[in-house]
Amino acid sequence: METNDLRTSCDKAAVNRVWLYCRTAGNGIASPALDVQEQRLKDYAAEQHWTVAGISSEHFSGNTIVRPGLTEVSKAVLNGKVDTLLVVNLNRIGRVMNDVNFYWAFLQKHHVSLHSILEGEIDLSSRIAFHEALRKASSV
Repeated sequence: METNDLRTSCDKAAVNRVWLYCRTAGNGIASPALDVQEQRLKDYAAEQHWTVAGISSEHFSGNTIVRPGLTEVSKAVLNGKVDTLLVVNLNRIGRVMNDVNFYWAFLQKHHVSLHSILEGEIDLSSRIAFHEALRKASSV
């Protein structure tokens, strides 16, 4: 491998492709809060020097993880287009912690990290971390 090939390979490895996911509760009714979330995520990604690979936004209840926007994220994950899923806070993924834990495990299986502006990188691998995330999500 030539030096230029090695440099290109290293540069690609350093890029963090982030997918922005925004959700507000509701039944499809437009809300300016969604635009505010999206801008916060874009600003945060820029501060971290992350490359935005895609954005999914939706007005939908967090009581289920079966949602069009989250399905779009899942497809991007399965197609290898994402390194990190970025949300404003963990409860944007869902309000039911078992569902959130399930989705986090799905991301981990595909080597995608979950990062929240408010909580940092999310790690639910231990029971203590899971309960701490539950406590934080309940307080927001």
